[in-house]
Amino acid sequence: MRQRTITVATRGQGLYEFTGEAAGFVREAGVATGLLTLFVRHTSCSLLIQENADPDVRHDLDAFFRRLVPPSDDPSMRWIVHTTEGPDDMPAHIKAALTAVSISIPVTDGRLALGTWQGIYLFEHRDHPHRREIVLHLSALGAAAAGPFPTFRLCGSLRTEKETKMLTGPLSRAARALVELTREQLAGQCRLNADAIRAFERGLGDLDATQKAALKAALEAAGAVFIPENGGGAGVRLKFTRSEARRIATLESEGGIAADDDVP
Repeated sequence: MRQRTITVATRGQGLYEFTGEAAGFVREAGVATGLLTLFVRHTSCSLLIQENADPDVRHDLDAFFRRLVPPSDDPSMRWIVHTTEGPDDMPAHIKAALTAVSISIPVTDGRLALGTWQGIYLFEHRDHPHRREIVLHLSALGAAAAGPFPTFRLCGSLRTEKETKMLTGPLSRAARALVELTREQLAGQCRLNADAIRAFERGLGDLDATQKAALKAALEAAGAVFIPENGGGAGVRLKFTRSEARRIATLESEGGIAADDDVP
């Protein structure tokens, strides 16, 4: 088991993403299969997994909770007794009680099993800047797990063998070109050797499943979206921009062709 405490600096109410820090902790741990638990050590903020594609989602979530639980000096909140720490304090405790201070995410093939559009957020409920501490606790599952307790092996995988094999050298090279990363930059992000990536892309060498998963995760984090084999061959594209996501949502609401992507 591995554990680390990170600090997220906030500047007032809102959502602050720290997916990169959590993913980096998992990569450094070298655990292939396990469970990452995140716990925030405060009572006036919380944790969320939410969309990280369109910033408007974060804006609307923040606005919803502000309307749901107004400041204690609002006429509708006169029933509040605890007001000594400011009009935003007791509402912050209520918002934290309505959400979560701890979340768990499976780790599969050495990476967080997050969906394409999912990000990990600290949800700050206070008005003033704070430094929030979040404990990351990674438990390994399988034969490599240590300790006096029984070990368990997951049956199946959230990321199938077929999906891992989908990453080929040419596909990796195409994804790297789309996200505009050099081999050296990509190597630094996925902790692989640049020469190994070069050999893989040129068909002169291969990577094992864990290395491919790390390479794929780094490319996805940079904005690449891999398209599974559907009869026309596997492919890759960039994540939708905010305007593209809105356009797709408009087309779908008007009865147009539904997109394959999970775009709200």
